[in-house]
Amino acid sequence: MDKKTDLVFEYFEKKYGFDIQKLGIDKYHIHHIFQNNHKYFNNKNSIKMLILHIEKMIDSQIKDNKKKIISNGFLEKEPKKEIPKPKIVEEFKEKDKRLLLIDSKDRDFLKYKFPSYFIFNLKKPIKKEIYITEVIFRNTSNEKDSSDNMENLPYLILDFGIGNQSGSNNFLKSASAILTNYETRGDYRYYKLDTKIFLDSTLSKLEIKIRKPDGNVYNFGSLNNDYMNTVCFLNLQVI
Repeated sequence: MDKKTDLVFEYFEKKYGFDIQKLGIDKYHIHHIFQNNHKYFNNKNSIKMLILHIEKMIDSQIKDNKKKIISNGFLEKEPKKEIPKPKIVEEFKEKDKRLLLIDSKDRDFLKYKFPSYFIFNLKKPIKKEIYITEVIFRNTSNEKDSSDNMENLPYLILDFGIGNQSGSNNFLKSASAILTNYETRGDYRYYKLDTKIFLDSTLSKLEIKIRKPDGNVYNFGSLNNDYMNTVCFLNLQVI
């Protein structure tokens, strides 16, 4: 390399404060410009003219990046673009669930004599699902005219009129839940369940039937039919 090349290269290092080789301009590039344009730069002002020529080249490259030149001589990296997080769309949310507690003593006694069959009107419609967690019955094993006293029943059918199960008869196919094992506490039987029912349409009322395996409505006994306290209680979560 010649002296002119060294002088021009040193000039740009001092002026710009960073390694101009990062822009693709090095001593070989400067020397190449001299060699290919020696007639143009072959005079006493050749160094000055070459500097002006290269400055135009540099300015065009760093025109939009001058603000990004930092004091230690390096160009700042482009800021990382934030990748938008995918939106998760959930059809059902846990916060949408609400408790629905139904007590047979709150039924219309004029319309529904038996606590084993009544319709409960809903203030808020059920749109998506019903989750049955607990059913409580008054123990009727000592009632002379109760189904439990007169018959040996292996299970009971909880029927909301919305079941769509597979079963060997129509009553099992329409079952919302099958009631078998229970715990007796005082005068009541407690059935723990974990049954979810998905709805095909919105419900504004819930029809509740307690059936025997033969499909007939369960009889809690004449004393309990007119009983003004709890005979049947349902603990539900609904959406």
